[in-house]
Amino acid sequence: MKGTSEDFVKSLKDKISKKEKKETFYRNLLQDSLDYFISIIKESNEIEIRSIKNFKTNEVSCFLNLYSENENIPALISGMLNDEKFQFDSIDLDPKRSLYLINFGQRILSSGNGDNWFFFEFHFKGKYLFNLKITPKISDLSYSIYESKYHSIKFWMCDHLNLYHHDIALRNIDRNKNKTKISLNEKYNLTISFDLIGDVEKINISRKIGRKKDN
Repeated sequence: MKGTSEDFVKSLKDKISKKEKKETFYRNLLQDSLDYFISIIKESNEIEIRSIKNFKTNEVSCFLNLYSENENIPALISGMLNDEKFQFDSIDLDPKRSLYLINFGQRILSSGNGDNWFFFEFHFKGKYLFNLKITPKISDLSYSIYESKYHSIKFWMCDHLNLYHHDIALRNIDRNKNKTKISLNEKYNLTISFDLIGDVEKINISRKIGRKKDN
């Protein structure tokens, strides 16, 4: 029994160590991508950085508060990325939000990888003010809630390099359960977890059995 217990503790420590190393790796990538993007902003002279929030939280991400008098900020961002020859894709989440999937490629020398993908989520709060959330793409299947109300949630997801967004009504959901699982579509299941007062706490998206990832 002693040997079994020691093996379990060692296995748990190894798992925690690998998780911490992975998180540190992606936090370093995040910092490098942030520094690179800031250098592009400064060269453009069309966007002003009002503040940067790069605190260490459970989520590997950082936030920028930005200002620009350009009348078409999404076109400005796409133009900057094209000028720098980035590989990227984007979708409009709603009239005030856009999501970009950007490959920093070999610009992030510390990673040792040829591809380094990041999510850039822009939220346009006014005529000139907007926020940016930067998150590294850590897994093939990624997702995030961008608007949560009592009767609906909106979230984006990315399977491999394909971007989607969904608006899910919650009016007929039984909130007495801690979790509820629904079929998102023919490819994915959505599991929603509620807190004690019935608000959405988190979501989990999984591929249906037998479904392969999108290419």
